[in-house]
Amino acid sequence: MPNLMNAIDLKWAKREAKDAKIVRYLDFIVDGQSLKQLYGEDAMSMVSPIGYGPPSYQETVYKELSLQQPSIVNSGNVMIYVCPSCGDIACGSITAKITKEGDHIIWSNFAYENNYESPVYEAYQHIQPLVFETKSYLNLLKTTFISLKYD
Repeated sequence: MPNLMNAIDLKWAKREAKDAKIVRYLDFIVDGQSLKQLYGEDAMSMVSPIGYGPPSYQETVYKELSLQQPSIVNSGNVMIYVCPSCGDIACGSITAKITKEGDHIIWSNFAYENNYESPVYEAYQHIQPLVFETKSYLNLLKTTFISLKYD
């Protein structure tokens, strides 16, 4: 296990969808910067699925990110960034394999996926696995999703 741990947080952001609707979402902030900066051009047009969509969608997102249920993505990866108009995997999504190893949550095997073509891993090979402390990661997700229920 690497000695370097990454810090994760969530920050409100906005993005205009294709229908000119403004979408508010919680962006992933890793080590002080938007995760979109790591992913590059592909991610700039997408939004994180957190804080975006109806309660049933939010519950699925929470359970997948916290490893409480399997991902809907065919590869088993979890959607990290999605289409700002609909959030559907079929429009394309940036995904990550999320695993728990001891006291660590690890995001790795980053890919572009749409569930009808093979995942494209090559574009994200430059991104090293992200390692988070399990307790703080799960607490961040839990408190965030609880607060979303009451906003």
